[in-house]
Amino acid sequence: MAEKLKMLKPSALKGLLYNKKVIVSLSIFLAFVLWLVIITQENPMRERTFTNLTLNVNMENTFASENSMNIVGDISSQKFSVVVRGPSYVVSSLRPEDLTVYVSAASVDEPGQYKLDVVATRSSSNYEVLSVSPSTVKVEFDYFDTKEFTVKADAKGATAVNGLIAEAGIVSGIEGDILKVTGPRSKLNQISSAMAVCNVNRVLSSTETFDAEINLFDENGKKISLENISLNAENVKVKVPISKKKTVPVVADFTNLPSGFDKSSIKYTIDHAKVDVIGAPEIIDKTEKITLSAIDVSTLSLTNKTFAVTPKLPEGVRLIDNFETFEVTINTNNYELDK
Repeated sequence: MAEKLKMLKPSALKGLLYNKKVIVSLSIFLAFVLWLVIITQENPMRERTFTNLTLNVNMENTFASENSMNIVGDISSQKFSVVVRGPSYVVSSLRPEDLTVYVSAASVDEPGQYKLDVVATRSSSNYEVLSVSPSTVKVEFDYFDTKEFTVKADAKGATAVNGLIAEAGIVSGIEGDILKVTGPRSKLNQISSAMAVCNVNRVLSSTETFDAEINLFDENGKKISLENISLNAENVKVKVPISKKKTVPVVADFTNLPSGFDKSSIKYTIDHAKVDVIGAPEIIDKTEKITLSAIDVSTLSLTNKTFAVTPKLPEGVRLIDNFETFEVTINTNNYELDK
């Protein structure tokens, strides 16, 4: 049996040597081993440049982080290049994520702009960092606050057809018309007012709603950039009400009258006998008078004949002069009344 095996070995080896698949695989393996030996023994050095690297800011255990300061602006938009040097087989296998480009906020002790040195760290000690470009960067730090402003509407160029009135715009898309603005404290301190602005620039015959954008202004009316600022406003709109104005008489009303008494026979004067009302055209056209709240005539006397009463306005109608009360004085002549 042993003799048969000895006789088979040369033929088996010969078969392997003439097998193309075995020869190709063996050649590739030997070539790789040879390349590895050459690279390892000769150890050629190589430089390589990595570009488009983003910057990190180390704020750990700094005054800035302990006092809730943040970076103003988007530092990720600035890109950096790093040159490394090391053995060719090491440098060739490096990836951009093996390098970390950063600045330290250790020197930041108050809000402001700082010129900081840019440093690159490596993933191992098998190569070295030769340079970082740019080597410095300006970074601004500030406290971030939130302030609230009441938003007013500015419907530019909105007019109404003859006989109607284009009223001041009404803001929607912001809860309670209160705008919350978040950003650097130094910038928020400049804001004096907030407006929802839309460009209408045409004549309107009915109420319409327009898309608007938020504008912030300083105390001098200068527009403030929204850069580095966030708002709690999305899909802000401005409604431009188209209304009609009309002058109508004011009439008094009475209650608790004696049975069979005709209240139209009561003589009285009102401090504002006529008023200007405004509202939607279709409602104003139907409004012929404004009736006041009823006066209890059982309280009428020679010494109590002037009453302050409120108007009863139809829904959607308001007084231009915005009177809260009217004084009605009843003429007590020809009436027998208690003193």
